[in-house]
Amino acid sequence: MFQVPILLFIFILSDTYSDSNGQFVTLLTCLAALLPHVYLGNVMYGEAMWMGIGVVVGAQIGARIAAKLNTKVTLYLFIVILVVLAIKLFFV
Repeated sequence: MFQVPILLFIFILSDTYSDSNGQFVTLLTCLAALLPHVYLGNVMYGEAMWMGIGVVVGAQIGARIAAKLNTKVTLYLFIVILVVLAIKLFFV
């Protein structure tokens, strides 16, 4: 959640590089978390398939929208989403 803003603000990298780098780190983290559950048989493959389809469709839509937005607009949208989620965490 904080990887992209850190890469954008502190290391002053491009938004494309920051997004792809953050997604790669998230992929590795999720894979490390998934493997023990697969080994223990805790994965519901039917539900995971539908979630995967939603992720692929959402990623395509998000990539097309992000290509049309300015970097600053994308950054401010990201900040707003983080603030809303932080407020939700405190009051739920």
